[in-house]
Amino acid sequence: MSKMVNRKILIREAEAGDAEDIAKMMARLKKLNEEFETQFKVVDDLDKKALDYTNKVIKSEKSIITVAEINGKVGGFIKADIVDRIFYQPKSELRITDFYIMPEFRRNGLGKKILTDLTDRASKNGIKMITAEFPALNLIGLNFYKKSGFRGILNVYGKEIS
Repeated sequence: MSKMVNRKILIREAEAGDAEDIAKMMARLKKLNEEFETQFKVVDDLDKKALDYTNKVIKSEKSIITVAEINGKVGGFIKADIVDRIFYQPKSELRITDFYIMPEFRRNGLGKKILTDLTDRASKNGIKMITAEFPALNLIGLNFYKKSGFRGILNVYGKEIS
């Protein structure tokens, strides 16, 4: 925790002005996912797609993006989608699809702070379930979520077809 002691940390909802910073981290995340799983080969125009996608989800009522601002600089984000569960209780789920912390801000509890903020906001909005999706071989992600009280509830298998 010592590296974060003299830093001002603000966890807040993403704004339009954050799109470029988030998009850069989004692209880094997708490249990292590619390292974990060959089925996640990134597209050639990744930076443009990440910026377009980020601008879209910042405006969406079905998505939430929270950022961690450290000394005025966006150093991490979490993005989740509100999913309707028509066959199950609870009726709504908040599904984390993208979560990235810049390397210089990792291992200081920042991920836990962002996740806690997101969970609190979901609860205040009546959402009673939060899930996360990430590459199966991302053991860092798996351990983080397990330590945060998550457990496996669904398996997704893939196979490339010609």
